[in-house]
Amino acid sequence: MPDEPVAELLRATEEFLTPLRVGDGFNESSFMELCRVLEDLARQWRMLDSIPKPAVNVLIDLWPGIQSCSYLYKGDEANQIMKAADTVADLTRDIVMVEDPFGR
Repeated sequence: MPDEPVAELLRATEEFLTPLRVGDGFNESSFMELCRVLEDLARQWRMLDSIPKPAVNVLIDLWPGIQSCSYLYKGDEANQIMKAADTVADLTRDIVMVEDPFGR
């Protein structure tokens, strides 16, 4: 059983991606919840030397998973999904950010 932060990541990811993948459209509240979870993880994990492997498994597939869904949609909704993928990528980078040892 994954620990609570990982379980929350899995839940938020599925709640956002599942409807997107089946063509039910972009759910703003599910996207905002996913962003909140990613921001929380960044605060919790930013300074750790490692993060749980199940979380890494989800994080590496988030951007391509969201971005590929944009091809199911047209126009503004497709653009919104591509922008959401980029936002998630930025938030993921915040989680795995490595501090510059030279302070730059």
